[in-house]
Amino acid sequence: MNNKMKKKLSILTICLAMSQASNVSAHNLTGKYLYSGDQAADVWQPSCLGEDTTGLGASINDIDPGRSNLSLLIYKEGKAVNTVDVSGGDGVNSPFVSLNMGPGVYTFIVAMSQAGVNKYDILFHCQDGKGGHPSGSTPTQPTQNEYPENESLF
Repeated sequence: MNNKMKKKLSILTICLAMSQASNVSAHNLTGKYLYSGDQAADVWQPSCLGEDTTGLGASINDIDPGRSNLSLLIYKEGKAVNTVDVSGGDGVNSPFVSLNMGPGVYTFIVAMSQAGVNKYDILFHCQDGKGGHPSGSTPTQPTQNEYPENESLF
């Protein structure tokens, strides 16, 4: 193998390793549905448990093409940040936003701009001041869920 090929392989290996390392510390809420009118909202409450936690960051991915814009609001103790996925179905998350309110329970509010059914994923992780990812919890059930579990989507 020539040096040029070894260098390319080394760079590819490093990039792959880095992408896997970032996935380990991230939390996901995947394949969730927001179902109802344009005033509907799902509410989730993840926790950041580490004492060195400075905040929580997240983005949302609107899985369904051509529906409505999905927004994700992160709230804690009277402070909030918001991000919107304006291109549903393209596989690209909204811009990543952070709310720096220390350890504890945060609230996610997912809303849409039109009536209908939207499937979404949320990628999030707790953050510390050194670029690390302290421990956190991923909620298994929403605090408020606009999808009636016993009804068919279609």
